[in-house]
Amino acid sequence: VDGQPVAADQPAAHDTIPRYRALAGRALRWSLLALAAAMLVRFMSHGWPEIRASLSLLTVQRMPLFALAVVAETLWVYAMSQVYRSALMAFGGRVRRLTAVRISMAAFTLSRVLPGGGAAGGAVAARELIALGIPAVGTIPSMLASWWITMTGLAALSVAGIAASVFTDVLPAHHLIVPGIALAIFVGGGVALTLVARSPRSSRRLADVIARAAARFGPQVAASVVE
Repeated sequence: VDGQPVAADQPAAHDTIPRYRALAGRALRWSLLALAAAMLVRFMSHGWPEIRASLSLLTVQRMPLFALAVVAETLWVYAMSQVYRSALMAFGGRVRRLTAVRISMAAFTLSRVLPGGGAAGGAVAARELIALGIPAVGTIPSMLASWWITMTGLAALSVAGIAASVFTDVLPAHHLIVPGIALAIFVGGGVALTLVARSPRSSRRLADVIARAAARFGPQVAASVVE
């Protein structure tokens, strides 16, 4: 440059930036893996008595109950995958049953491993669905819908279980207040969203509100969000 010779094999400065980023990303991943392994070892060392006590439940006398629990868990995992699949189909997407099981298991695993991992599991499931070629405009609402359905079912189960304990005088009646409010919010919100979605007038008003809020991100993003 400016009449000065440049070596042909001299790398440009901007070519080294992606290499450094890749090395930093690899180092971060291995560091997180090492941290996770250390935490696992520490938790198992402190909780070994509880682990042994849990394994002691796998006795011949209790094996029928253990087998029943395994069957119930298997059915739950499959049902959860079908919630994902059905919600996706409601928004125009389509995925095979086994694929839905694989994706829901990944989300389920993260939700049980990470604190507050439900959001991380949903993000991973959405990324997997988008990678399969399903548009994000249908994937993300379907994930929110499946989360809403799951939380509504969980609230209903909580209310039913606590109500049974109240009627048998195991728990006082005020324990029903919080789960009852949560169930009412989920059911009422779901009904309200359904009515809005089925009303052309309400849908247009909602789309106008969303369009004005999303306009600051540019026309392409705003159009996708409104859709």
